[in-house]
Amino acid sequence: MALLDARCTSCGAALKVNGALDAANCESCGAAFVVEKAVRNFYVNIQAQNVVVQGGVREDFEIRGGVLVKYHGNAEEVVIPDGVVEIGKGAFHDCAVLRRVILPEGIERIGESAFMNCRRLEATSLPDGLTEICDEAFRNCASLADIRFSSSVQKIGRSAFGKCAALTKLSVPANVTQVDIFAFSDCAALTEVIIYAEDIELLTGAFGDCGNLERVVLEGKTVKNSSHSAPFDHCGKLTIVQIGQSVEQFDRGMFYDTPCYKSRNKGFTVSCWRCGGKKWNGSLCKQCGLMH
Repeated sequence: MALLDARCTSCGAALKVNGALDAANCESCGAAFVVEKAVRNFYVNIQAQNVVVQGGVREDFEIRGGVLVKYHGNAEEVVIPDGVVEIGKGAFHDCAVLRRVILPEGIERIGESAFMNCRRLEATSLPDGLTEICDEAFRNCASLADIRFSSSVQKIGRSAFGKCAALTKLSVPANVTQVDIFAFSDCAALTEVIIYAEDIELLTGAFGDCGNLERVVLEGKTVKNSSHSAPFDHCGKLTIVQIGQSVEQFDRGMFYDTPCYKSRNKGFTVSCWRCGGKKWNGSLCKQCGLMH
């Protein structure tokens, strides 16, 4: 990981820090600091539409009314300034060299196609306060291997993370209410999905064409698939589905066109948390009668 410019939050000393660390100590004053805050401290403030950096005007960011309309730079690592509440449509579209981006606290929305086709993007922070990730926001970010959603996220848009070929595991947090069509489709390396959302709707192909997806865990109360859609269609290796103790409603039909559905229970590892039974009538366990 390349070193990032930073400024000590205690003494103001200029630093070079490892962006992969959560915390470090200042070489000048010895004080401990949070790395992400020290990196952001390198950037001073926003004045009008320009970002002021160490006394000079930085023209890489085009910002209007708190919306980052367009990024005009070509850096591998970008720290978005405080005060930005939304990443606008296509703001970083096709940024070929971008590898890492740090979003500020207070960001609420990532707009349509904001980071689409940033094929070298490996990591980004998704801070608390973010509620919506719009259509195709990170589509075709082929190097994005790790996504950690903040608990505030509520909606994940159409094809928001489609074709994120390096993504291997995914956790959907408790407050997400909808995963739109094809949101995580064609994520070729994805092997495991854990859904913690309390009341969530999975739309058609939400996880479709994830050819290496093997395991799905449902931990929320209600998992709906609108109009009997098939959110896991063409997931040819999906044979393990675990239903958590808190699940009150789910539809086995959401696994249509996967081995676990086609096999009619043969190889369909869905275990009732009460009795361990694996035979289902919709969301009703045939062995003990528990409604999931």
